[in-house]
Amino acid sequence: MATWSDFVTALLVELADPDTQPNVDALLTWLAAEQPPNSPNAQFNPLNIQTGGAAHDSTTPGGQYNFASFDAGVQATASFLGGSYYAGILTALRRGDSAVQTVAAIQASPWAASHYNGRLVPLLSVVQSNRNEYLAGVIAGAGGPDNPTPEEDDMNADEMELVLADSIKKGIIPGNDQIDLVVIEATKPINDKLAAIAAHLGVTLPTT
Repeated sequence: MATWSDFVTALLVELADPDTQPNVDALLTWLAAEQPPNSPNAQFNPLNIQTGGAAHDSTTPGGQYNFASFDAGVQATASFLGGSYYAGILTALRRGDSAVQTVAAIQASPWAASHYNGRLVPLLSVVQSNRNEYLAGVIAGAGGPDNPTPEEDDMNADEMELVLADSIKKGIIPGNDQIDLVVIEATKPINDKLAAIAAHLGVTLPTT
């Protein structure tokens, strides 16, 4: 099963950037800002790319691209980072800046319109204190009992979860119709997982 460690290492190779501990920690933090390590979202796309026209098989309910393979996801991510908007990130990785400097460059970039609400540096400390957990984060599409491929997965409840998780992440409070849908349709484990995602993102789910 592919992990966040595998993806970060492969991405640094694809970018021809040094595989240093600060670079690894910065990229792990970026992945953690996009989803919790055990709740992967888009297939072979842990940074949730959803624009730019990269070749992809399909999209998630939140609009992120599902890539056909691990290598395709790494290559698409490296290509997307080649855009001028992300020059500061690439410069920091190439120079081997400190992890704090690199996550600051990520946060300052337009990758997330919210600029992650200024929480990447605090999140970096969490990642560094629990590095093994984040290195073992799962990549959607890679298979395994906790990371089913699309063919193995019944998407019904998970689709609702991902729509809400994406809304929470972007700072959008879901409408009452979405909340009601989860209350009526989703099972308790799904609601518990949503609460865990919300806690990871530092937000509180609205109540009905």
